[in-house]
Parts: sequence; C-alpha cells; structure tokens
Amino acid sequence: MKKSIMNLVGYTSIFILLLSGCNKDQVFINAETEIHSITAEEFEVIGVGDIENPNIDDFKRLKVNLEIENVENLQSHEITTPNFRQIINSIDNNHERYWFGNESKESTKYTLEMVFFARGLEEEDIRNAFKEEYITVILEKEDFRNIKRINVSEKLEFK
Repeated sequence: MKKSIMNLVGYTSIFILLLSGCNKDQVFINAETEIHSITAEEFEVIGVGDIENPNIDDFKRLKVNLEIENVENLQSHEITTPNFRQIINSIDNNHERYWFGNESKESTKYTLEMVFFARGLEEEDIRNAFKEEYITVILEKEDFRNIKRINVSEKLEFK
C-alpha cells in the first residue's frame, strides 16, 4: 500500500513538473479594445471648437491595450497596428472625428487612448470602420515564426 501511494505521489510530481515545463516558453498576448463614454469632467475641458449644440454624448473614448508576455526565449517580436486616427477620420466625409489622444509603443506593449467626435455614429458604424483592421504580432524563434492577427472590430467592446 505504501509503495502504491509513493508511486502515485512520484508520478503526480513528475506530471506537474512536465506541465509547468511546457508553459515556460509559451508567449501570452493580451489585447483589449474598448469604447467608453467620456466623463462630465473630461467634457468640460476638451474644447468643443465650433460644434453646434455640443453635448457629452457627442464624444467617445477609444482605448487600445496590447501586451506580450514571456518573450525572453524569442529572437525577435514585433507589434504592428493600424492608423487608428486615420480610421476614425475615414468613417464619413463630413467630419474630422479625431479630437485628441496619445499613443505609446514599446517592445512588448502598445497603448492608445483617443477621444473622437461620435455624433451621428452608431455602434455598428464604428465596428464597420474597424472590420478589416488588424493588430499584428510577429513572434520569431530559431525554428519558427508565428504571426498572430487580432481583428480590432471583433475585440471591440462598448462599455
């Protein structure tokens, strides 16, 4: 009986070690794209220019966060993003929709936060603008090259 228990503990330990060893080279890609309403405080300071009868619902905030984790064993990695400002401005020809924002791109991280003029746009209009747009992550190691394409429209959450 003791020998069976010892064997079970031994096999379980080996199994756990094998499982943990399998994940050490696994690269994780976390991506979020969200549309939020702006706050009353933000609306007070954004500057509405020459917009007739502006209100808080005329503006939305786009947030994009992408992070690659566990890249230490890769030879190279690259993040490519669409031009979000250009996409927002191309929704229709009536408005310069991009209002302001900032973007940051590092080796393993990409962040974007922008406010845009959304008057007259439905959720479907915004989704359709990003329908053919992708964030691309390229991961390279000696013996493989993996290209991960993340469709912006499919990841887009309205909050």
